[in-house]
Amino acid sequence: MEKMTTPASFNFYDGMALAVNELDELTETLGLAPDEIEEAKKEFVWDIVQYGCWLVEPDFSKYDISLRTAIRMAFGVMRYSIDKSRKSIASGKKGGRPKKKKEPDQVPASHEDYSDDRGWDSVSIARELA
Repeated sequence: MEKMTTPASFNFYDGMALAVNELDELTETLGLAPDEIEEAKKEFVWDIVQYGCWLVEPDFSKYDISLRTAIRMAFGVMRYSIDKSRKSIASGKKGGRPKKKKEPDQVPASHEDYSDDRGWDSVSIARELA
């Protein structure tokens, strides 16, 4: 196996787990033994992790020919979520929107200068409340 770089992060959603578990349904349909399906599921989860962390493309040829199409389809659907997740996580590291620089002539108004659209200023409001 190649030396891997530092992994990135990605989210593993419940839909991905459900897709992996759906392979169990193929046991009877494809005539595969349950242990064959379990081994394929383990490999598939590792393929998902490798793609999510290091963008290592899965080698679908290692799967039984009868499972290959189902696994390729499931991975194709997951790829979009993984890529989107990686992008969102990477964007979050930028720290959000930059702070606006205050112009020297833009001094924030003090509470004494406050007035609403009805002509009430903060001093009048304070007198009314007292």
